[in-house]
Amino acid sequence: MTEGKERVQGRYTSVSVKHFKVPMNEFSTKDNQLPGKGVFLLSALICILLAGVGFFRPPDISAEIVDRVVAFINNEAITLSEFRDYLRDARKVTPDIMETEAIETLINKKLILMQAQKLRIKGASDDEVIQKYINIKIRAFVKVTEDDTRTFYEQNLKRFRGVSFQQIKDEIERLLIERRVNRGLKKHIEELRRKAYIRVNLRGL
Repeated sequence: MTEGKERVQGRYTSVSVKHFKVPMNEFSTKDNQLPGKGVFLLSALICILLAGVGFFRPPDISAEIVDRVVAFINNEAITLSEFRDYLRDARKVTPDIMETEAIETLINKKLILMQAQKLRIKGASDDEVIQKYINIKIRAFVKVTEDDTRTFYEQNLKRFRGVSFQQIKDEIERLLIERRVNRGLKKHIEELRRKAYIRVNLRGL
């Protein structure tokens, strides 16, 4: 039974709320893997400097630019320092993530947090808020029947190597729920992006 479960869990993963991304031009990723390699490249925006200028006092330097904006989502800005912090954390999980992928991932996260704020969803962290939002907007509407689980089992008998349906059906049900949640989340973020004003400028990084 353990081997059968490992085969199920090895192929499919749960929704990741920390570094999730949804490519706008490609949704044909493997099964329920939320991240995809396609990235929706937006029109470049002229660099906008923040109003704050920090003053430094060494004899040869009178002032330096503290930060700049690398992206806008509606009326919210993502600064270069915020993006670099996010990219550093993202590379701890996905070392080969590109800057363009990371900014799209961060934008998706911001869009979800904006919607969660409208619903007054609160949590100890952004990740907790996002998970609560997904549970309310997506997961609550996902249903998996026993017929669904049995069909999956029969279509993948080779993976289970003699593990009975009764032994593995709960694992299959959880798997199918996560797959449907992921698909629903992709569509939801796609809709949010269509309605949002988004501009990105990563030039010069």
